[in-house]
Amino acid sequence: PDFTYNMRENGNPSTISLRFSEEEKDLGIIMDRDLNFNNHITTIIKKANQMLGITWRTFEYMDKELFLTLYKTIIRPHLEYGAPIWSPHTWKLATEIEKVQKRATKRVPSLRELPYADRLRNLKLPTLVYRRLRGDMINIYKYTKGLYDTKCPGKLATETRTRGHQLKLAKTGARTNVRLHFFTSRTVNWWNNLPEEVVTAPSMNCFKSRFDNHFKDHPVVYNFKALDNPLCPTMSVN
Repeated sequence: PDFTYNMRENGNPSTISLRFSEEEKDLGIIMDRDLNFNNHITTIIKKANQMLGITWRTFEYMDKELFLTLYKTIIRPHLEYGAPIWSPHTWKLATEIEKVQKRATKRVPSLRELPYADRLRNLKLPTLVYRRLRGDMINIYKYTKGLYDTKCPGKLATETRTRGHQLKLAKTGARTNVRLHFFTSRTVNWWNNLPEEVVTAPSMNCFKSRFDNHFKDHPVVYNFKALDNPLCPTMSVN
């Protein structure tokens, strides 16, 4: 380490040197010194695959309804817990996460031979990229509506410009990729592009419904690689 950090207890003149660590686990999230979350993502993929194997060894019969119940309650939560913190900005990591769902949907016999996007449409199951985007927007809505009892990390300053909806956010500068892909930076463009009726929804459930309706025809719902970047709202025209 470049520096040595010390901690002193109240009333105790002696100090304790903090040990150097490459990573630490806090509230179930593995934080590494570079904040790329590679190890955390690898770990949750492994856990989800383990649950996937246990589920298929336990249930011999699998139809769409049973699959959705098991997948949404036992497997997918491993891939989404704390996602606003570790949401990947590279296709390599995003693809590895999506492979779990891709593999899982093949377990439904009637859908096994269909392409991944068609399996998702048939199950009405969105991509995990879309799910993480939706989760980010839900959190921004909660912050702007004061539904959290803590302040939003970073600055989510309301813009004074008149273009767009009334709750547009100002994006702060970013000199590093860590800051660029941090929650308070990566969500601004997505939020500012939402229509007025979505961001001004009177309740959380209403916001979710209007958000899903707004994105119902967006390619990213069933094609996880529809975007230029897993966190970017732009799509290149082929």
